[in-house]
Amino acid sequence: YFHCANGKALLEKELSKKDGIYSVYADLETKMVKITYDSTKLKEQQLIEYIHQIGYLAEKSPANTKLNKACAHEHGEGKD
Repeated sequence: YFHCANGKALLEKELSKKDGIYSVYADLETKMVKITYDSTKLKEQQLIEYIHQIGYLAEKSPANTKLNKACAHEHGEGKD
């Protein structure tokens, strides 16, 4: 649920810092994030929590997830 180049860069930079994550690619066009990681160290729920910590929702985020949003503009409106 990121929508701008800053969100893409932030997700890639911050997720890459996590132990057990080898690579991250956030596709701005499809809004998909590809994470290559060590499944013996990390589980899917941990990855989702890392995404929440950065300020974004994931497809499998619980409906009541509250975030400190990473981006000041909504859904690509305003500056990009």
